Amino acid sequence: MRLAVSITVCCGALIACGADEKAETTDNSALATAPTASPATSQPLAVTSAPDGGDDIWSTVRIAEAFDSGSTYEGGGNQYSVAEEIGLEDVVADAQYAIRGRVIDIHPSEVNTRSGEFEISDEQRASDAPPAVTPEARTKIDVEVLDVLGERPDSPVSPGNEVRLDAAGGSLRLVMVAEAAAAMRLIDTDTTLPPGDVEATIGQNMELGWSEGDEVIVFVTQRDVLLSTFTNGKPDVRPDATTIAAWPAGAFAVVDDMAISRAEYTSFGSRLPVEDIIGAAEELNQPR
Repeated sequence: MRLAVSITVCCGALIACGADEKAETTDNSALATAPTASPATSQPLAVTSAPDGGDDIWSTVRIAEAFDSGSTYEGGGNQYSVAEEIGLEDVVADAQYAIRGRVIDIHPSEVNTRSGEFEISDEQRASDAPPAVTPEARTKIDVEVLDVLGERPDSPVSPGNEVRLDAAGGSLRLVMVAEAAAAMRLIDTDTTLPPGDVEATIGQNMELGWSEGDEVIVFVTQRDVLLSTFTNGKPDVRPDATTIAAWPAGAFAVVDDMAISRAEYTSFGSRLPVEDIIGAAEELNQPR
């Protein structure tokens, strides 16, 4: 996963900015020339109570602003790495059905939890050395089905339906006490923590390039989505989430007679004739 994170003290001075060390592209526009702390270490920080007397530091974490512009978020870093390029055959193999539709609503970004707000599991809350719980962003997208281009047997979709996609990526501005940011490994645990709240801006590129009203072609699948909370040392899941097949390679914007892809690491490039995509989608009508 590739994640761009910037941290600011609420009065405005930048104190830290971190990103997954594997990242090849991140949004560093907030860095400028402000002083930064040293990179976050892996040393655990045991903090059990909030400075204001609240239940614990995690109760201070809240969403201050969610990205909500009517378009998909295309800033920040990419979220994935691949061993080889993804082809249309990989998209088809991962899909349950393919639709041509229209984007009717791009919802505000959410935290990747069951509620969409920041959550932490009882296991993480009780631990003296909580595991890294850096939240990720996801975005719900509602698409009106104009045509079903291909489908496996017993497909649950028909023209006129609305499909809500649980899409990876988005942007959130979180506010929390500095101790919570340190426990999430967002700032260096060896650094003197600033007083008061800090802000964490999390950005993850959606690689879709969609806006409300756009005509799109989507290869859709259902799979378990890993959440930002843990139980028994393993990530919790949202089962059978409706999402983009071979994300993000299974999503296209339709412009005239061309299908436009914003996905990196594909063998088919950024522009394909719509008829080629339709031909690939029709393979879904064949037995596996």
